[in-house]
Amino acid sequence: MCHYSFKARFIFPVDRAPIAEGVLSVEGHHITQVARRTKSAVWDLGNVAILPALVNVHTHLEFSHLPQPLGNPGMCFADWVRAVLANRQEATGPEQSGRLSGPSPVVRGLSESLQTGSVTLGEVANTAWNEKDFEQVCPTGTIFFELIGLSETRIQELISTVLELIAAAKQAPTRWQIGFSPHAPYTASGSLITQVAKLAAIHKFSLAMHLAETRAEIDFLREGRGPLRELLEERGVWNSTCFQHPLRALDYLKILAEAPRALIVHGNYLDQEELQFLAKHSETMTLVYCPRTHAYFGHSPYPLFQALQSGVHVALGTDSNASNPDLNLLTDMRFARQQHPAVTGDQILRMGTLHGAQALSAADRLGSLSVGKRASWIAVELPERDDPDPHDLVFQSLLPVSLVVVDGKPVYAQGKMGAFLKKWREEAGTG
Repeated sequence: MCHYSFKARFIFPVDRAPIAEGVLSVEGHHITQVARRTKSAVWDLGNVAILPALVNVHTHLEFSHLPQPLGNPGMCFADWVRAVLANRQEATGPEQSGRLSGPSPVVRGLSESLQTGSVTLGEVANTAWNEKDFEQVCPTGTIFFELIGLSETRIQELISTVLELIAAAKQAPTRWQIGFSPHAPYTASGSLITQVAKLAAIHKFSLAMHLAETRAEIDFLREGRGPLRELLEERGVWNSTCFQHPLRALDYLKILAEAPRALIVHGNYLDQEELQFLAKHSETMTLVYCPRTHAYFGHSPYPLFQALQSGVHVALGTDSNASNPDLNLLTDMRFARQQHPAVTGDQILRMGTLHGAQALSAADRLGSLSVGKRASWIAVELPERDDPDPHDLVFQSLLPVSLVVVDGKPVYAQGKMGAFLKKWREEAGTG
């Protein structure tokens, strides 16, 4: 079994303070030591930070082929949804097969995630997913199957599908855990959400749901009117019996709290009572902040500081290329640090690593550089300067991830780390 020790300008274990001139030791797939020194020979990586591999808890990889976000910044959300639906229809049309060359959007998204340091994802996929796509590249995590249904017939079809997927996952487990995502309170009926939450409690799987994403959604829940209702009517799926207005996001939080774990995606317009509810359930419920997607729609300032002060468990996601230029979670972490100066670099790092791992039930093996955990880590180039808070050497910089290691094996390198990667592979006999 191979044993290696790596020295860096800073190591960020996450579960304790950063270590200047620290050493990370690895044997096989696991971390054996994180310290200031070691008796073993070390490979000095130079002016880099070693961080746990990042955890991106909210993606929609089906849109990873898009060269830029759909629509325009600040556009009406319902119009953006129309653009998303049109793109999805075009992408699955018979004429599309000759248009998209190379890897599928999912494989592209997995590769981009890996190369920017995210090796664990919370992916929202439709139930017609292609399992082979998710096995081609090494990122893993939880696939939340998207559930959209307002009619009773559609709801029963979806519940049957959920039960089939649960049975298949138990018979033939994959590297990916399964979960389910009742899409949003205007596309998934209360009956569907309630039934899926009860199944989650029985079969021990996680849920994810877009909630309190826009003011239009809050208005729709309260009054049953507005652009989201118009969108549903336009598509012929409006069902007034699904909604007992007035409703609040809190009504849905109470249902989702039945699941062993629930991700509340976006939460841009949660009120203080709803944040307090999440804080009370912080062991099992996570608020997912998608910084650059939030900015793309021009939402009111995100209540990140208030959420953290209240004790809410917060993790980070990129969302998709339909609302974000790329899937680089480190860039989203840097953007969040810039937008929320009252939130510390340590908190930002936790949200992008350990909190994400906890949200995806993976904290026993990922999310921090702790002895016994999997040796999945990244190296980030650092600027040639000092800073009172070493976190800001990472977050107040544009320098990239230069090395990605998964389960003790190097899987990606760029820049000067390319030569190092070649040397490491030669020594390990992997070519």
